[in-house]
Amino acid sequence: NFTDYYKNHKYSEHKVDYKGSYVFYDKNFWNAIKDYDKKNSLILEIGSWQWTFAYYCKELWFKNYIWFDLDPVIINQTQKQYKDYCFYNLDVFDHLQKNKNKYDIILISHVFEHFSLDEWIKLASLIFQSLKKWWVWLNSMPNASAPYQSWYTRYNDITHKIIYTDNSFNQILLSTWFNKRLIVHKNEYIWYGFFKRTIFIIWSLFNKIIWASVWYLPKIYTSSIISIIKK
Repeated sequence: NFTDYYKNHKYSEHKVDYKGSYVFYDKNFWNAIKDYDKKNSLILEIGSWQWTFAYYCKELWFKNYIWFDLDPVIINQTQKQYKDYCFYNLDVFDHLQKNKNKYDIILISHVFEHFSLDEWIKLASLIFQSLKKWWVWLNSMPNASAPYQSWYTRYNDITHKIIYTDNSFNQILLSTWFNKRLIVHKNEYIWYGFFKRTIFIIWSLFNKIIWASVWYLPKIYTSSIISIIKK
């Protein structure tokens, strides 16, 4: 039960970055949702500490949005700001079990690192059942393949249990009926030019990390895995 941790959660007092979040969603998820019926599509967001996706959906004129979170304070604040949307401080597992084939779009942003493996598999299975046929699950989470960032992400927050690579994420998805051909990971890695590679190597040498000091760096993983998963 994470509700007891929220008063000390590292994000609890951060200022909401609407502009930055809008750019992030537009860059990574727009092509996946642009053709959806904005009047009739039903969107579910599960457990985000900010309400930036609600802001993004409102700007795009989506009418039907539901959000579940454990923090009642954030729920109350958000409900006042977005009166046309629905926000709940309820058990999302129970809700998904009772609402199969209901949602057109499900978003989860930086949530799975807070779950154990058993909880992860259970939730992924319920998400599969809750999505309508051929509709989409959008997911963003820390990338365990990212150098330096991975251990910091794992241990900097008391509520984090485990983080994944794109490969370990796929293993769970494929164990819960998702089709590999319908899973796309974006921003798994980025290629650096000469200048950035040089700076990275100098910084690595400064920190005495030998394996990163060689010139052969085929790819540097980004801090997050961005996934578009269709049913």
